[in-house]
Amino acid sequence: MLELDAMSRTRGRGPALLAAFAASAALGGCLVYNENHCAYKIDNGLSQSPCGEGFACNRCTAEGDGCVPLDQLANVAQACLGGVTTDPSTTTATTQPTTTTVDPSTTSTTDPSTIGDTSTTEMASATDPSTSTTTTTETTVDPSTTGEPICDPEQQLADPECGEPGKPYCVGLGVCGPCTELDGAGKACDDVDPNKSVCDPASGLCVQCTKDDNSACPADKPGCDETTAQCGPCTEHSECPTTACDIETGLCFPEDSVVYVSNNMNTCVGGDGTKDKPFCTLQAVVPNLVPNKPTTIKIDTVFLAKPMPPLALGQGNYIVALVRYDGDKTTPVLEGTNNSESTIAVSTGNRVYLSGLRFRFSNAMSVLRCNSGILHLSDVAIVGDGVNKAMALSSVNCKTVIRRGRIFRNGAGVQVSGGQLEVENSHFTENGTAGSAFGAFNFLGNGATAQIVYSSIALHPTTLSTSTFRCSPGNGSLVLRNSAILGASPLQTMGCVFTEENGLRQEVAAAQQVGVADQWFSGPLDGELSAEKNGPLAGKAMWQVGDPLRDFNGTLRPQDGPGYAGAIEPP
Repeated sequence: MLELDAMSRTRGRGPALLAAFAASAALGGCLVYNENHCAYKIDNGLSQSPCGEGFACNRCTAEGDGCVPLDQLANVAQACLGGVTTDPSTTTATTQPTTTTVDPSTTSTTDPSTIGDTSTTEMASATDPSTSTTTTTETTVDPSTTGEPICDPEQQLADPECGEPGKPYCVGLGVCGPCTELDGAGKACDDVDPNKSVCDPASGLCVQCTKDDNSACPADKPGCDETTAQCGPCTEHSECPTTACDIETGLCFPEDSVVYVSNNMNTCVGGDGTKDKPFCTLQAVVPNLVPNKPTTIKIDTVFLAKPMPPLALGQGNYIVALVRYDGDKTTPVLEGTNNSESTIAVSTGNRVYLSGLRFRFSNAMSVLRCNSGILHLSDVAIVGDGVNKAMALSSVNCKTVIRRGRIFRNGAGVQVSGGQLEVENSHFTENGTAGSAFGAFNFLGNGATAQIVYSSIALHPTTLSTSTFRCSPGNGSLVLRNSAILGASPLQTMGCVFTEENGLRQEVAAAQQVGVADQWFSGPLDGELSAEKNGPLAGKAMWQVGDPLRDFNGTLRPQDGPGYAGAIEPP
């Protein structure tokens, strides 16, 4: 028997053939239409989805109505499929059927309800099936019917089909990839989410901001939280590239309050504080300062050997940031050899930020002085020559913050009376002489508190008191965490009571200090002490929330395991 599918009827040949073969079973076979078969209903326009949800039409089976469950499609040739229905929005597959030939000798009588109409056959001879010729066309199957994932960037960029880590977006037809490949589809992160318009190459995700790109952050949240990739308060001056960051408020300094200072006498004489006509001295800026209005002072020191007269702010709510000139990669050096006062003096109510500067010497007691104000030092070096007697910093009832600082070869290091001192990712080395009152730190009591985190402190000589820490009665909490501290005996006075968390601290004989330091560090190089790879400082630090994410050089610190004590995490 030959089974003739419904397509032949639409060509106007089915009835004749059916009549011929129905009347001539004795000629060797018969043709039977199964009008209940799904293929018959599809091809004759009776239904586009005759099988219902969860089933597909198998044109190549003569069994029943031809509908098979979707979970059995693996056993069905794609060319046989049609009429898959899983969702009303699903497009029905378009299939040109193949030929099914049934040997007449195997069937004498067939119930029309038992044979599905599944093929298109053009008969050369009604009496000889072997002479049949078959026309077969290519099958096109909707990918959604085969279970193969596919995405279309014109339809949805953040496609659920793109679930592989690092490839969250549809960047081409059927292609998933990171945000760095969106441009290949003519798209950008703005097209994914207007609130996450920055591409993070590290994660491949579209985010609000990254450490290197906070351009999309609003004025009230100009910084970028590196852990969440979300906009927030600024914490670094680099997040406010045209001015400076008011770290205490998390806002950028205003762009309409910028003053320039240069010691280039060719341009500064008669200057008005503009970039083309800068002031010659820092003190010339003071009359232009307005209380409660943050002012950025940009410094250019062309003639490094020329002394820079000091800046002494009067009492009041003056908010000032001293930074280098726009795009200037040369660190300005503020030479204080001729100064009888501290090069920078912070007074009651002042809030002062120093960034990217280098201070040298002073004939005053200290190079920098803070009295009842707030002083932030970021990427600042205070440098002596081992002869000048000025200590680096005197802080009295101040909040003083030192980040990524280098304090070396001064007459002494930092002296604190009252207030609070915060130090992180900083280097203190070779401060003090045999005639100095102290070496690295002197805590004078009055409730002074200190927290020294991820810092390297070493190679201070024995002074009139100790090599490293001198403490008077009456101090508050003194915390040492994840720091590398090496000092000649005695390293500290009896009044120093520290809370120590991880890190490494060792007191050695003065004659042995250099030898031990060589095992711990490479350097000092311009005041920097870099931990030796796999040396004694390895595994001595454990990061915790609130600690700096990066080291002195900007290298990420391990957050899920031990790291190196000190200011630098070696590569």
